Amino acid sequence: MTTHYHYTSVEGIRNILLNGTLRATDIRFLNDYREFDEGLKHVENRLIELSNNFGRLGLSNREVDAVKKFYETLSIFLPLNARNRYSYVTSFTDKRDRLSQWMAYGKSNASYCIGFKSDFFQFFKEKFRVEGQKELISDLSYNFKEVSYEGIEYVNSIIESNDIFEAVNNAIMLNHTATQLLAPLHKIYNELMYAICSIKPKEFADESEFRLIFQTRKIGTMPNILQFYDRSGIVVPFIDYAFDYKWIEEIIIGPNIQKDLARKGLETLLRAKGIDPDIIKHTECTLRQY
Repeated sequence: MTTHYHYTSVEGIRNILLNGTLRATDIRFLNDYREFDEGLKHVENRLIELSNNFGRLGLSNREVDAVKKFYETLSIFLPLNARNRYSYVTSFTDKRDRLSQWMAYGKSNASYCIGFKSDFFQFFKEKFRVEGQKELISDLSYNFKEVSYEGIEYVNSIIESNDIFEAVNNAIMLNHTATQLLAPLHKIYNELMYAICSIKPKEFADESEFRLIFQTRKIGTMPNILQFYDRSGIVVPFIDYAFDYKWIEEIIIGPNIQKDLARKGLETLLRAKGIDPDIIKHTECTLRQY
């Protein structure tokens, strides 16, 4: 079973353990937003191109026209939603105790890593709770996605999936083209909405990143659990979502010249929350000036 790790700062681990919540940040305020924006522009342009010039050997004129209409609908609907619905992201990796991760997501002498059991993400598929709420969130959808480092090639594989052509062929055979295409249209739309939130250049493939992505269901509607924090003078929107402490596999203290004192502090916090401090580990990475 794969453990998924979330690297963070001392402030981050303190808030995670004190509140029993993880933070998902508005994607517009992440370093990866450029990939999201470029991916969306590519998808939009590609859909428009296909809706105007699509052709494929073996398809009848009626099938070609239906596919063009399919792409035309997506080219209008998807960009409108992607630009006007809000997306929030929490990043994980399956890489344990990596110096590059300590450097990227923590701070010098103040980095921590919390490992979650793989069952944790199955739990999210079945039941998503936010602290103080007993029911499923009504205004957010969510998905756990492995980041693709193929970039544009990945979204192209979704856009030009054979599932589309099979759906069109089946719809025409049943003579219910419009209604029969609603389900595959919705499926491809959802795949693309999450895909553009989970693509990065191949140069970052060693990060082996996974993302828990939340998206508002309605255009222009903010989630009712929206919060804000300050980052270098910028007001950053985010949401918090609760988890059960039983899903924690281990907590690793990153490179720290005061590692014994860091352990004592973390042990005290864990005991205060009723968590076994034996889950604490220390990094094997040698401390360098970074």
